[in-house]
Amino acid sequence: QKRPSVPGMPDFAKPRSAELYTKLCSSNVEEQRAGSRDIAFILGDDQMILLQKAVTMGDESIRINAAKILSRKKTPDAKALLEKLTSDPNETVRSMAEKALVMLK
Repeated sequence: QKRPSVPGMPDFAKPRSAELYTKLCSSNVEEQRAGSRDIAFILGDDQMILLQKAVTMGDESIRINAAKILSRKKTPDAKALLEKLTSDPNETVRSMAEKALVMLK
């Protein structure tokens, strides 16, 4: 089975992660959202790579989902992404990131 791929795609440990990344890179918002909903089920470094992509997405529901997942992680990379989200244009994303950072202290 051929792995899905898009230009500049990171090297994922699992084909499923690559599949979700391809969805996130889709020009179709429904595809992007479908991909973002499954990030929670991906483990390890692959999940962080997907989250790094998700926090840059234009659709706020995807960034909200990323903030939810990040708020449950206690790693320095998760904290760095949450800090990035505290300046998000969407108020819900900002407040979720701020609350998560308070909880991590």
